[in-house]
Amino acid sequence: MSLKQDFRPLALDKLLDTCKEYKEKGYRFDQLLPKLERDNTITLIYTFVMGEEIVNFKIGGIIKDETVVPSVTELFISAFVFENEAHELYGVNIEGNVLDFKGNFYKFADGVDAPMTIITPEQLAAREKAAKIAAAKAAREARAKAAQSEDGNTKASSATQAETNNRAEEIEAKLAGMDPEKAAKVRAAMEAKAKRAAKQAAANQQESKEGE
Repeated sequence: MSLKQDFRPLALDKLLDTCKEYKEKGYRFDQLLPKLERDNTITLIYTFVMGEEIVNFKIGGIIKDETVVPSVTELFISAFVFENEAHELYGVNIEGNVLDFKGNFYKFADGVDAPMTIITPEQLAAREKAAKIAAAKAAREARAKAAQSEDGNTKASSATQAETNNRAEEIEAKLAGMDPEKAAKVRAAMEAKAKRAAKQAAANQQESKEGE
């Protein structure tokens, strides 16, 4: 037996239509799994099964006690257990549960609310450490990329300079075989052209600075 499983994102407003669609296709509702994310939002994972196929729909960005999530118990009565758990353990605001225990599905100590969303100091410290490590890694990768780019530019500049030097040597070799007077005129023309190019480059650089 080989199970086929995949995860698909789902918008909250498409939840009921999707549940209806999969029920009509013959899938059974398997579970509703809440997951507390690092930003303290909650992701709800709805799982449907038919034969060897498992389909998981992920709805993210659920805010504790605020985001209204419609119940799917009108379509899958077995979901009442998972919806009561999601409400009491994670604070998910589920509306329309046909077997709503009104906060009495579990018995918690006085003052305890949505215990699965409580973050201990140790967990908070671990999250902050992980975030710092991730930030440091990103900074190293950015520096390495910048250095690689700079090295590439340096190599390109060196290659261009080498090509220019080679061309100059070739021209000088040709001038050496020319009439001295004619060669002098060619050199003068080349020097004038180089000065104009340098002047234009300086002007372009100045315009670029003024435009920043």
